[in-house]
Amino acid sequence: MLLTGGGAAAQAPPGLALRWLLHRCETGEEGALQKEVRAYRAALEPVFIEAVQRGPARKLVGDVRRNAARQFQQRRRLLTTGEGLGFDAPSLDLARQVTQKGFVDQAERDFVISYQSQAVAGLGITAGEPARQLLRKLAADPASPLQSSARRALETLPPPAQPPDRSKN
Repeated sequence: MLLTGGGAAAQAPPGLALRWLLHRCETGEEGALQKEVRAYRAALEPVFIEAVQRGPARKLVGDVRRNAARQFQQRRRLLTTGEGLGFDAPSLDLARQVTQKGFVDQAERDFVISYQSQAVAGLGITAGEPARQLLRKLAADPASPLQSSARRALETLPPPAQPPDRSKN
């Protein structure tokens, strides 16, 4: 990932894009990570566009599914007796009806949307014209699960950079 500016080329730090895409808001860290993304916006914008369009890599999705399957097994053990969980009998019965496949599939869907939503938020920082075009398209699509994320990102965009006025020279 190359960033050009002022005649110099700079490469985004390894893993920065993935760190952003997997980021979950934690107090204090958000501002520092946003600054880092902003500093390498030209290099990161195509990565974020691809993340929106293609979603996470298969390996990441596989990792999420394996972790969700492990969590489901722990959940199943806890729900066997239900003691100490604070659920009434109908709620406990409802929780026991969730299948492993349903649990794992939901974890995957949640992860993919979260990953893509972070990419959309990243496009709100990179703010190049390709990012703006994609954000406008997503914001206008009522069927897109990313519509509200795109609208929020559009609200945070600075005005587009104006080309220099060469007629005054």
